[in-house]
Amino acid sequence: MRIRSNVVALLSSLVLFACGGAASQDAKGPEGDPWADYKGTFATKGEPRTKSSEKSESAKSEAKAKADTNDDKVEEASAAPVAKKASKGMIRGESISSIGADALADASKSASKSKVVSSKVVVGSQYEQVNVQLKGVAVQIIRPAANPDPSGPSVSSPKARNNELSKTESGWYDEDADVLVVVGAGKKAGSQKMLGTILKR
Repeated sequence: MRIRSNVVALLSSLVLFACGGAASQDAKGPEGDPWADYKGTFATKGEPRTKSSEKSESAKSEAKAKADTNDDKVEEASAAPVAKKASKGMIRGESISSIGADALADASKSASKSKVVSSKVVVGSQYEQVNVQLKGVAVQIIRPAANPDPSGPSVSSPKARNNELSKTESGWYDEDADVLVVVGAGKKAGSQKMLGTILKR
């Protein structure tokens, strides 16, 4: 009988203890659970996790592609020769940076009163050379190539060619535009006169 009453007393105390714990938790109210009175009134509709992760992945891949493209452009820019400004030196109103072989041949023919034997343009990997050969006179322009030919012949730079002028040649070197005009007319005085006639600076 005594064991039975002890068991009943023990069970009663356990029941009271359990109920008391629940009651004290209810008494805490919303402070116990910060989301207790959340209704979601002002919430925006969320997207499924898979779509947002796909979007972020595609955004990352687009950003990487743009970065790669920019890197390629930087590499191309560093590989390509720096574009020079057009020379202020003119032959018949056209800059020596862009005048063609035919226009140079016509100007040289008029200035020298000689017949044109040949005219040609040699395009190298960095520079091009416009050559006009007349009877007794040679006119040459060396400048950066508009369309370089990687497999083309070696063409000396304007600066190097200017340093190699012979005693009978006369030249005008435009350092800013990296362009050189050379005239060879048999004698230095004749070359200088011819250069002064065709070239306006």
